[in-house]
Amino acid sequence: MSLKSLVLAPAGSGTVEPRANGPTTIVFIFSDNIAAADGTIDSNEFTITNATFSSASIPANTLTLNLNGVIDQSVVSVTLNGIQNTSGNPLTGDNDIEICALVGAANQSQVVDKPDLQGVKDHAGEPLDQMSGNYLFDLDIDGTIGRGDGRVIKMNKLHTVP
Repeated sequence: MSLKSLVLAPAGSGTVEPRANGPTTIVFIFSDNIAAADGTIDSNEFTITNATFSSASIPANTLTLNLNGVIDQSVVSVTLNGIQNTSGNPLTGDNDIEICALVGAANQSQVVDKPDLQGVKDHAGEPLDQMSGNYLFDLDIDGTIGRGDGRVIKMNKLHTVP
């Protein structure tokens, strides 16, 4: 699993997940240790659109949410409900995120086009590196940046997020 910081921006204009299957794991890190208000972390703690709850876990101050059934060319939104710190205080501030699911949009432009293909060519053969962000060009998630990733872009050419 590679971690990528979410761009918290106006609705629908933030982070793009360009890899196959969309955002399947979302990790939230809080300043305090947290827990589910009802004592059990399950689908009741989330409102999810354009994806389906698979599982979640809370070790200390980290909430890991696993999704499946992500709809390509959509905005996946997650709202946290019923999460509190271990002293019983509910979340304060913004409690929702949005991630654009757009297979092939490796350059984060919200459209699959020629610059995405050029990016794959520019990074072809490089070892995947979280720090440089080049892992986003491994669109078919096979562990390498190469021809298969170019095929993903060609199959999704001109796809956008509404």
